[in-house]
Amino acid sequence: MEQLQSLDILDAAGLFLSVTKDQITTAVTKILTAENVDIDANEELKNQLIDFLAETQYNQEQVLFEQVIKIAESDRPEIVAPVLSWMETNTYDTLSTLLSGTESEQLQLLYNLARHLQLTSKLSFSAATVQMLCDYPQWLVIGMTLPLNLQQVYYLERFKQIQNAEATEEMWLAYFLTLWGGVDITDDEINDQINALLAVLLDFDKEEIAVLRDNASNQETKTVQQVEALFRQVKLCQDLSISATELITLTEEGVNDGTDHPAAAAVVLGGLARASDENLATNAENALNEKIRDALVAAVFSHIISQDDELKDKIKDTEDLYSYLLLDVNVTSAVPTSRIVEANSSVQLYIHRMLEGVESGTFVDKAAFRDEWETAQQYRVWEANEKLKLHPGNYIEPELRYDKTEIFKTFEQNLSQGHLDETMIETALYSYMQELQRLTELIPTGFCQTREYSPLGNHVNYYFTAKAGWTEMTYYYRQMRLDVEMLKTGNPQAVQWGEWKKVDLPATNQTVYGINPAYAWNRLFLIWIELEERRSEDGETTTYHLLPRYLRQGVDGSFGEPLRPSMSQEILEALIVEADVKPTIYQANFEGDKISLYFTLKNGEDPLETFLFEISQTEAMVSTAEDEDIPATPDISGYDGTPSISITEFKIVVSPSTNQLYVANDHLSGSFYLNIDNGSDRTPVTINYSADITNSQVTIDIPMARLTIFNGVSSFTPDSRVWDLTYQVYCNGNIEYTTEVLDTTKHIVSDKIEDHKVDKPNPVIIDIIDDESNITEIQIKIKFNCSFYAVDDLLVEKFTDSPVDCEVTKTVAHCYTSNHQEFENKRHIWSLTAQQ
Repeated sequence: MEQLQSLDILDAAGLFLSVTKDQITTAVTKILTAENVDIDANEELKNQLIDFLAETQYNQEQVLFEQVIKIAESDRPEIVAPVLSWMETNTYDTLSTLLSGTESEQLQLLYNLARHLQLTSKLSFSAATVQMLCDYPQWLVIGMTLPLNLQQVYYLERFKQIQNAEATEEMWLAYFLTLWGGVDITDDEINDQINALLAVLLDFDKEEIAVLRDNASNQETKTVQQVEALFRQVKLCQDLSISATELITLTEEGVNDGTDHPAAAAVVLGGLARASDENLATNAENALNEKIRDALVAAVFSHIISQDDELKDKIKDTEDLYSYLLLDVNVTSAVPTSRIVEANSSVQLYIHRMLEGVESGTFVDKAAFRDEWETAQQYRVWEANEKLKLHPGNYIEPELRYDKTEIFKTFEQNLSQGHLDETMIETALYSYMQELQRLTELIPTGFCQTREYSPLGNHVNYYFTAKAGWTEMTYYYRQMRLDVEMLKTGNPQAVQWGEWKKVDLPATNQTVYGINPAYAWNRLFLIWIELEERRSEDGETTTYHLLPRYLRQGVDGSFGEPLRPSMSQEILEALIVEADVKPTIYQANFEGDKISLYFTLKNGEDPLETFLFEISQTEAMVSTAEDEDIPATPDISGYDGTPSISITEFKIVVSPSTNQLYVANDHLSGSFYLNIDNGSDRTPVTINYSADITNSQVTIDIPMARLTIFNGVSSFTPDSRVWDLTYQVYCNGNIEYTTEVLDTTKHIVSDKIEDHKVDKPNPVIIDIIDDESNITEIQIKIKFNCSFYAVDDLLVEKFTDSPVDCEVTKTVAHCYTSNHQEFENKRHIWSLTAQQ
């Protein structure tokens, strides 16, 4: 070590001086020679020693770099070395000061280091830019020195401003390095290449660049100062839509006695008129109008007020002028107006001041005039009142709307922002309709209900949740309030719907299942399950985890951060699934003192697993459960409605052009049952068809189905309570008649189902009769009667007036009807409880 110190490789503290590897090699060779070591015979040992010392020096530097970036809270160790050079120091001097310098020296070093690192961080400069500054400090501006100063900061910021997506920091550095490498710009060919480079970097025409450079006092563009000046000229040409020649002409105009100002203005306005951005010309015209306004005000003071002894004592400034003319001379061009509008405003203000006694005036009946003036002072208000008086049926008072949605409130606010014109109305209406359209695209995800008994009446509150179809992680909820007593009388006002309210779900994963609502403890809960993808530390293994989450509504109606239930290690491992596994989530139910939500999952070859998600006032947890624990029809206190209803009529069209069957009836669109189904479930009919139309037999397999809303997944399930099926067959749109059928309707069937309680769906066999007519299309209209359910005794009481056969078991009534028309009437009663 002493030998390395004597050869100026190490200092007394054992730190490496700022030496190169060649200097280390020379020192090692001298030491080995002095020790009489055969260098040729020990060449490998010598090289190992040199590499060891060089690596030790490197590690010494890295320790410093790591500490520096830790202090500076940076993640770029490569920036430290050039920054030290910028500070006119090196690694050794820095380490030496930090280890053995005085406290004052250490603080000064750290302060200086922080200044330089903060500047590079703020401007996001790379190590190459800092190194360029160290090698060529004059690339910023001629005469620039290395120590950090205000001028240096200014031009570094200017260098940042000329960068963009097409002209990056690396491209500009390459340009400046080329010019500082000794390029002769007097050479025409090289000068032309520089123009071409600048044209690319500044996104401007090469010939225009040449004109601007030729006009400059110094044609060099090798510093940031020179390039930035050229950049500003290019920006002016682009903003004003003028050529370089016109810009030069503009700078030469208007510098003497002012007689050529119109010529300069013509150049500017002509360029703005050619600009693609109409706002440029508008902004210029507005600024010019404000200058003209100020000139007119000055002219009034100079040529009118100053010549009138009475006025010059009365009017001292623009506020006094406003009081005299009743004309705001300080209004900006941001307020569009006209001479008529200004004159009208002045007259209105004058009348108002007379009514208030500020101005002298004579009235025939001041009180009557004041009453009339309340509406007559604004034309639009007067016009609206006249229309309301003459055509009251066409208008309603906005103040009378006691229940407005947020999007309608926004619509009203947009219409009240200023003077109503066609553009404002169209913009406001378009925005409102756009938000309304989005609400029609919501995908329902679940619902819950709660009974409310109060002195004001007997009510049931339903809460529905839905997912936004146009974006991820955005959900909505709404409330439907049902008056039970009004429902019993068939009053259409029994149902009151609230608006869809937005819930920004702060989920951490993009895959979300469920979003089930539950109402408990006078607040709404939202429950869902997320799918999280996790990778192992080596990145070779990927696992997928189901994570139950829930939100709790606050007293102000807002939802906070997602809450997590407690889960044992066994549950956590059980919720590790395959990527394509989707849980089946059942309807949440509040009973007793907790919310219960069951969900199941089938993971690969494993058997079906059932889990119970429970939420109480003090805790939430997930545990395992059995499949039989899931209630088929939950006994929910106070639920009014039907858990299921069957389709009563649909029409099938057989098209020979496509050889397909399709359903053609609006009844299947969800218009008369609770629309919480998924899009793929909206046609509860399975049809198999594989025959030609003419001279063939068509077999239609029709498993009747019902929409079950208690199972939590909103799917159609088989319904065996279907009977009394009848078929009407249309050929080419016309009904075929025959004496074979009751009444006058022709049933072209080989097997009519007459069993009133079929145990399973039956196929319909239809023989196509070719009576030498060209049959191109067959329409089959099918009617049937079916059973439905009603929880609680509310709907059962309503049906006792009709001939129905009811078998009541506990709280669930199975009602059968034998008349299709009577069933239609009962369906309407059901729709009052559930239809949106």
